[in-house]
Amino acid sequence: AIDLPHRSSDEMILLLVCFLSPSTTLRRPVFGARGLSTWEQCGTDPFFQQVIDTVDKVFDALPPSRNILNVPEHQRESLGVAKIVSRRLSAMQRNKDCPRCWLQAAHCICSQTTRSIEDSLPHFVHRVFLILNHKEIGMVVDTAKLLLMSMPNQARLVVSGIAEDYQESLVELKDALQQKERPCIVLFPTEDAQTFEDLYQSTISSKRDDASATDTKLDVVVIDGTWQQAQKIHQRYIPAVQDGGPCRVCLSDAALELLGGGGGGGGIHDRSFGSGGGGGGILEGGDSRRVCDRAT
Repeated sequence: AIDLPHRSSDEMILLLVCFLSPSTTLRRPVFGARGLSTWEQCGTDPFFQQVIDTVDKVFDALPPSRNILNVPEHQRESLGVAKIVSRRLSAMQRNKDCPRCWLQAAHCICSQTTRSIEDSLPHFVHRVFLILNHKEIGMVVDTAKLLLMSMPNQARLVVSGIAEDYQESLVELKDALQQKERPCIVLFPTEDAQTFEDLYQSTISSKRDDASATDTKLDVVVIDGTWQQAQKIHQRYIPAVQDGGPCRVCLSDAALELLGGGGGGGGIHDRSFGSGGGGGGILEGGDSRRVCDRAT
């Protein structure tokens, strides 16, 4: 089986995007932010603007020049993460990297991703939450941004490490994880994780067959980072199933075969669905094209 502990998140995101549609929507409003001047001749999408706004909110409440030891302990992480993200955004601005695909202008892929996949999503998918490790922001090799580019209305970006006081998407995620009216699944390979087909047949389908739940839709949570980062995010944000948390979903043999790793009942990491990819996990160029060809 393929080495998914360090690759699965990127490969699964690639599979999801390619399986549903080969292209995405491009929206390019003019933007700017306090402390970050506007990229000249460059557009953005609401997700990148959200990151800028989130950093601004943190700095408004907790000035970056402030000694972190003088910051309330429960707010220190938000300030520290915001400083790291701010430096990454400033570097992208200096390099004139594209704020949508995060690549240098010479390698920008936005012109090749021109249509949303949202109309192709299963009708029962309501929202897709992407919990992104802050170190992934602006990384060239990160592929989670494909979800954001291809689902401008249904995707929700949550930057790990920044408190809900500064990002509404985290408030929305916590509400999705706690409410019982709408099913929620997390793409993560725990010991009790099921394939989506098995979960659908045993749980979701039965709920949707209920006359009172005909309009029930599904929320999906995806975690992006290295395997170690993903484990920490999962432990921090996702309640355990026995505590009323959402079901976990892993890859099926068919999905593994599509990704080129084969099935055959691999271990838990081989069936990773939403676990670490980050800096070392992206498919190589030739592999990516072959997976895209098979998926589409």
